[in-house]
Amino acid sequence: MRLLEERDSDGTTLFNRLKKPAKGPTWSHFKNLTKRLEWLDELGDTEVWMDGVAVGKITDSSALFCRR
Repeated sequence: MRLLEERDSDGTTLFNRLKKPAKGPTWSHFKNLTKRLEWLDELGDTEVWMDGVAVGKITDSSALFCRR
């Protein structure tokens, strides 16, 4: 689980980076979001990660992330 093992320069895990909410709608923030999307795409196919996970757990998790 690379997201929990690797750490940024400040010591936080990459999983924390994944959970970070978007900032306000400015052009520079949009550019940062596109970089973040590219990083997320590099993590691989999410369908593979979710294989075998109950649909209810996925739904509950997505609702939790959307509230932040």
